[in-house]
Amino acid sequence: MKQTKTIDLGNFNSVVVTIEDDQTLHCSILRHGAEVLSGTSPTVSALCYELHKYLLNDLLYSLNPLSTLDTIENVRNTLDLMEHQKSLS
Repeated sequence: MKQTKTIDLGNFNSVVVTIEDDQTLHCSILRHGAEVLSGTSPTVSALCYELHKYLLNDLLYSLNPLSTLDTIENVRNTLDLMEHQKSLS
């Protein structure tokens, strides 16, 4: 059973993550509701790394790196919880 979660990143950005049955992570980064980046990651860490690179190119995030780290940590915690819930079902 695949799960999909939308996570608000602030500054008009959000990420939609789908965890497939084989634990593959598909993500789409949205800005003002339009997809600006999509991809597949084998792990939560790889997805967070790509998301962090994207956010550092955003002027509002690059001016406040601590906020960017907090945002990525929130995404990591949310995805870890999703994977844990999926493993229990």
